[in-house]
Amino acid sequence: MKWKVSRSISKFIVIETSIFILYFFLLKSVDFKDYYTPFVLSFVLINLCIFLYSVFSKVYRTEKRISKMLFYSVINIAYSIVLSVFVSESILKISYFQNSNLGVKDIYWIIILLISVSAANYLSALKEKVRRLELEKELQNLHMELLRAKLNPHFVFNTFNFLAEAVRQNPVRAEEFTLRVSDYYREVLKFKKQWSLFEELDFIEKYLEIQKEMLLPIKFEYKITIQETVKDAIIPSGITQPVVENAIKYGIKINSGGIIEIHAGLENENVRIDILNTGSPQREIKPEHFGTGLSIVSQQLSFIEGKMSVNVENGLTIFSIHIPLIKSH
Repeated sequence: MKWKVSRSISKFIVIETSIFILYFFLLKSVDFKDYYTPFVLSFVLINLCIFLYSVFSKVYRTEKRISKMLFYSVINIAYSIVLSVFVSESILKISYFQNSNLGVKDIYWIIILLISVSAANYLSALKEKVRRLELEKELQNLHMELLRAKLNPHFVFNTFNFLAEAVRQNPVRAEEFTLRVSDYYREVLKFKKQWSLFEELDFIEKYLEIQKEMLLPIKFEYKITIQETVKDAIIPSGITQPVVENAIKYGIKINSGGIIEIHAGLENENVRIDILNTGSPQREIKPEHFGTGLSIVSQQLSFIEGKMSVNVENGLTIFSIHIPLIKSH
């Protein structure tokens, strides 16, 4: 919020400074009869130029190549200045000199202005629509990848092997385990793209309960806390599972036990989810070292303007997930 305010103040200062620079330039270079005319002209010209530049820049704001972005920006600046100069004269005639007799040239530039702005708005809206469709398609693909990760054959086979062994040794325990597994896969097969943070952590708790049974004789404890303010926050479904799975694989198993803690709260208009596990990584954790699950999580977060970071503190590995706050209605 502070960044947005400071940016607005900086923009205002730049605009006002530009107006006064142009004003003094016009006073020196053109012989005006009064001091008001060059000021009005400067004010209209600068503001119109900035308005046109901002409108036209929407057309190419998604361009990724810097060379093309610079090329389009140069053309935009030149076109905005030329159009602003001619249209400002016409606006000055109408509003300041109250001259209703506009020439063909004045009408011509006003028509060009209207067509240019309309075309730029239409093209930017069309590009935004295409971009959103591509984003939705990519998110759908990532959601499918995440679903495949949830239905990991290795996890499924281990579950059935554990169940077969439990049936022989302890039927009561096998029945309880079967109910937990069925609850877990019922959530998986709902195939939701997103759900509340409370539902996410409830799903993760089911997963952790299954893992506690399957990892025996290795024992671990877990703790999940969530702030009341973010319980209804909407997040991509299952986005924390690959991180928890990573914590079990490289924290609990390697250390033959330990703890996993998940803390969810609000931080700067973002949902922050910290996932802590016993043990320090054997090497520095970088995005290029991520496995399939963590890579999918990282990509999903980038699409929704979120992020993921990793820290090591006091013998604990901490994955922090930041997701823009969206509450369910």
